[in-house]
Amino acid sequence: MDDLNTRQSSISRFDLIVLPTLLLVLAVICVFTIDETVARHFSHSRLQGELKKFVNTAEHFGTPYGQFLVLFCFSVANACQDRRVYRIFIGTSAAGLAANVVKLFIGRTRPREFDFSQHGIFESFTGLFPFHSGGSAIESFPSAHTASAFGFAALLTWAFPKGKSAFLSLAFLVALQRVSNSSHYPSDVLTGAALGWLIGLSFIGDNWGTRKFQKFENALRETCDPAKPETSQTS
Repeated sequence: MDDLNTRQSSISRFDLIVLPTLLLVLAVICVFTIDETVARHFSHSRLQGELKKFVNTAEHFGTPYGQFLVLFCFSVANACQDRRVYRIFIGTSAAGLAANVVKLFIGRTRPREFDFSQHGIFESFTGLFPFHSGGSAIESFPSAHTASAFGFAALLTWAFPKGKSAFLSLAFLVALQRVSNSSHYPSDVLTGAALGWLIGLSFIGDNWGTRKFQKFENALRETCDPAKPETSQTS
C-alpha cells in the first residue's frame, strides 16, 4: 500500500491554483454568456431515455449515500488497514457543507423556479443573506452536490492517484446532472466544483488538521497491523 504521508504535501500547482481558478473564471463567463440559454433549454427539455438514467445515477457520486457505499466497498476490500476512508468521508462532507453555508449568504432562484419570460438572468440572484428564508427554491448558488463530488474526487485522487481522470469524470457528470434536471445554472456547478475541490485539498496538505488525521491514521494502522508500525511525521 502507498505511504500516504509521503504524498501529504505533494499537491501540484495545477491542482491548487490553476484548476480552481479556471473553474471560477469559467463560472463568471457563464453568468454573462450561457447561463440563461442552458437553463432555458433544460427548463423545457430534459435528458431522455438511457442517457437520463445514466446521468441521474452519477448524481450519487455527489451524495453522502453514494459516497458512503463507495468507501464501504474500499474499506471492506482492504480490511481495517484502509485508514483513509475516515478522512475522505469527513473531507467530502465538509466540501458539501461549505457550499450549503454559501447558500445562506447568496440567494439565487433555481432555473426550474425562475420565470425567464419575465426576468433577465441577473434577476435570478435574489440578494445577500437570505438565510434559508425562501427555502430550497432560492438556494441555487453554488451547487452543493457538485462541491461534494469534487471534494470527493480530490480526496480519492490523494488515496488512489491513478484514478484521477475517472474521479474527475464522475464529478463532472454530477455537475451535468444538476444542470440537466434544472436544479442549477452552469455557473453554479462550476463555482461549486472550485469550492469543493479546494476544500478537499485542504484535507490533504500539510496543516494542523491533516497532522491530526495522520496521527489517527497511523494509530489505526498500528492497531490493525502492529508488526508494521508507521512513524508519524513531526511538525
